[in-house]
Amino acid sequence: MKRLGALGVLVGLALAASVTAQEPPAERGLAPGVTVWVYDIGERLERRPTIAEGQTPNIYEVRPVVQLEGEFRSPGAELKEMFAGEVHGWLSVDQPGQYRLRLDCDDGAALVLDNKTVLDTALAEGFKAEGRVELAKGLHKLSIPFYQDKGKFSLKLWWGRPDGSALETVPGAALFTEAGQTFATSPGPKRWFYGNDPNRPGDGRPLETVHPGYTLENFRGPEFQPAVGGLAFLPDGRLAVCTWDHVGAVYILGNLDGKQPGGVTVRRFAEGLGEPLGIAVIDGDIYVSQKQEVTRLRDTDGDGVADRYEAVAGGWPASHNYHEFPFNLAHLDGSFFVSTSVPLKSGLTNYTPGSRQAYAVPDVPGSVLRINPKAGTWEVFARGMRAPNGMNVCTDGELFCCDNQGGWLPASRLDLVHRGGFYGHQYEPNGETPVDPPVVWFPHGEIGNSPTQPVLVADGLYRRQILVGDVTHGGINRVFVENVGGEYQGAVFQFSQGIEAGVNRLAWGPDGCLYVGGIGSNGNWNHKNTKFGLQRLRPNGRTAFEMKSVESRADGFLISLTRPVPESILTDPASYLVRSWRYKPTADYGGPKVDLKTLEFAHPAPSPDRQRVFVPIGGLEPGTVVYLRLRGFKDDAGEEPFATEVWYTLNRLAAQAGPAFDYPMKHIDLPGTPPGGAVVLFDGTDAAAFTHADGSSVRWRVEHGELVVDQKAGDIVSRESFGDCFLHVEWLSPPGGTLVDQHNGNSGVKLQCRYELQIMNNPGWPREPKFDEAGAIYRLRAADVNASTGAGTWQSYDERFRAPRWRGDTKTASARMTVWWNGVLVHDDAEVAQQTGVSEKEAPGERPLLLQAHPSEAEGDVRFRNVWVVREGTDG
Repeated sequence: MKRLGALGVLVGLALAASVTAQEPPAERGLAPGVTVWVYDIGERLERRPTIAEGQTPNIYEVRPVVQLEGEFRSPGAELKEMFAGEVHGWLSVDQPGQYRLRLDCDDGAALVLDNKTVLDTALAEGFKAEGRVELAKGLHKLSIPFYQDKGKFSLKLWWGRPDGSALETVPGAALFTEAGQTFATSPGPKRWFYGNDPNRPGDGRPLETVHPGYTLENFRGPEFQPAVGGLAFLPDGRLAVCTWDHVGAVYILGNLDGKQPGGVTVRRFAEGLGEPLGIAVIDGDIYVSQKQEVTRLRDTDGDGVADRYEAVAGGWPASHNYHEFPFNLAHLDGSFFVSTSVPLKSGLTNYTPGSRQAYAVPDVPGSVLRINPKAGTWEVFARGMRAPNGMNVCTDGELFCCDNQGGWLPASRLDLVHRGGFYGHQYEPNGETPVDPPVVWFPHGEIGNSPTQPVLVADGLYRRQILVGDVTHGGINRVFVENVGGEYQGAVFQFSQGIEAGVNRLAWGPDGCLYVGGIGSNGNWNHKNTKFGLQRLRPNGRTAFEMKSVESRADGFLISLTRPVPESILTDPASYLVRSWRYKPTADYGGPKVDLKTLEFAHPAPSPDRQRVFVPIGGLEPGTVVYLRLRGFKDDAGEEPFATEVWYTLNRLAAQAGPAFDYPMKHIDLPGTPPGGAVVLFDGTDAAAFTHADGSSVRWRVEHGELVVDQKAGDIVSRESFGDCFLHVEWLSPPGGTLVDQHNGNSGVKLQCRYELQIMNNPGWPREPKFDEAGAIYRLRAADVNASTGAGTWQSYDERFRAPRWRGDTKTASARMTVWWNGVLVHDDAEVAQQTGVSEKEAPGERPLLLQAHPSEAEGDVRFRNVWVVREGTDG
């Protein structure tokens, strides 16, 4: 949103000032009138304040002229006193010359033309400021920041034309504003300040820069300006981008690495699509979601342009209301998922379905639809959404979706989507359908405004966490998710700003970069008046000093940090501010905080490494949001945190009390790179160290440094054989498939082609480990602890293997395994009494390592990387 400037003192009065016309950007249509934003301050004002960025107004109107008096009213809001606001638009001048301008405002206002302050009532007497200004012919950008303390409010703008005519209210024929604005509002008092913001970025106010762990790259040419509706990568590494604009196109971007001359290539692949706000690539085909259809795009003649637009499924009901967007296109378990938003009328979205043309039939608006692409059918999978612009497969291979604040949604939310779920937006004005709790709330104007697509972090420091874009608040937030009592909940952190536009879509590229697509609309439904963007964030290996995670305990929170902090800071209660509140949904747009409390505590307890601290808090209640802010924190080198705030959605209280530094999973550091003398079986270059069982060359493919399982080609085995050894292998099992039939990203690692460590995408702790799921010595012994980081994340096995002992053909001792899974000890010198599953029978002698190609219905293939073995001596 636009910032209200705390205007400085003028040098003299604005007599004979000169202002040059500024044409608005060509892509914006104009409509008569001026836009008025009004913000609830909630306390006495002595002068004009600045409204902190990232907040939505309480009142949003278009007025024909600048002649405002009395109070402001809209559905769910009434402001009579103690408010601030801004009038903005364009002043049209048809006759150049010197104009006499007057601004009246009780209590105070300023007139800003083309970013120059020409009048300010704070410098005059009697709430009036007057001066003469030379105006060129054309459109002049207009802004009038104002405020009201106590009493009766009024604001008027007058002019006298160059012909010497008397002062008159500036007529409506001379005032214009953006056409097609989205009237988004939010209740409750706003954060404000006088002069300069007392808070720094990331500490009481939004971030301003890119996360230190990433480098921002501009890779597209300036002529390509996409309003990004979706991002997806093709198997060859090219990027497919669909755009939400008058073209309704899909573009294919090539040469992203810049290794070929000429830079990134951009080619329009398809056009004429209706609101394409979702895209997916499945088996090399491009699919898009449109207003009432999922469409497959195919290039049958090989000219690089789609010539076949095939309807996969469609026809779900929708009204003519513009707000019924067709968001997303997620693919899971062989099905597509799209979401639909409810219609909007007069700022409200609660309605009785089917009652008017602008309000559609029941069950479809505000729903997640499941589409069977083989049968061409669709069904309502979940309901109760408002504007669910962002859906993806994330933690534990589950489907997550973001929704936007509005009627019945007091703040924006991240939801775990399941069949039959209901997520808050009632279909009746007095609806009482029970609501599934969100995974997290995004408190409005603090950590979110209009959240969009979530993406899973598959590897690295924030593995298994979720990144979420935001169109209006801008930037990217980070969500730590944990399972408490069988229910997901978690914490939201500020993660990055510095992106060229509000973030609508995110996608990880095969190059390890995070690709970021931007979008915006008229009014305040954008970030800093931006409408398009496409950039990427490249990991640079640096570690930001910040909170890594915040975990709930029955009596407080366990904070993990990325760097050690002096014990004197960690143990000082003054280093923490903790508040809590809850939300009460109503039919009005958004909702204020209820039962706001400052929580008291004492004696924070640090871990020995000073990278974790338990903050004991009494009086925690389920169904609340807990806000925690670090105060005066510095690491051992004296550096302040990149961001200091976290918002935790406490759906349930954990059973485990703190401090709990004796985690059920004890991590250790293991070598991630092969030591001297290791036999490197796969280092990302080729699969020459393996063959298929018949001795033929490996038909699995190598891409982006990863070895990709080919289910049809069959298992592969190492050319070298091993006895006692230490094995390191990293693997990724994609989401999708079902646990029941073992087709959920199933594979395995078999020592001596006999003794299998299972690979699978099953969820992590606290799910009970199973004897046939990941971490298991297959069907013989379950892992001691479920250390899975979930579907779609890179995981590791480190295994010390002692081969069976033989005297002739008689086995005298069974094989034994010690296994660390993601650095967690899960088998401690476990006996393996026989071969596992369908494997070679036990026999003396060394045998190869086998990587399994098991049938799977997951969303992609299992992948391996960094496979090496260290031979160890035998003792007979």
